[in-house]
Amino acid sequence: TYQGSTGQSVCPSCDPGYFSVAEGATGCTACSAGQFAANASSTSCVLCPNGTYQLSTGQSSCPSCDPGYFGATKGSTQTALLVQLDNFLRKRHQRFVFYVRMARIKDRLA
Repeated sequence: TYQGSTGQSVCPSCDPGYFSVAEGATGCTACSAGQFAANASSTSCVLCPNGTYQLSTGQSSCPSCDPGYFGATKGSTQTALLVQLDNFLRKRHQRFVFYVRMARIKDRLA
């Protein structure tokens, strides 16, 4: 809760997407991109879970990544940390094929 005016008997709650950490706060702080506060009266923001992202500040949820994309880490922002899954898997497959071929060549030389 917070109170931005003096002489008031009630302190309103911060809206979802915002938080207030200290008793006697005079305002609420917006959650950063990559974070959210789902409930009113939050005392902190939570990092968006893997598989979700948040581009904007002051949000109450994190949308799921589009098909073919994944949130690389907790707290992903779409522009910074979304990686196209197809490219990721393709690179891993290329490395795997390389190692298998090298192992076959090594076996032939032995």
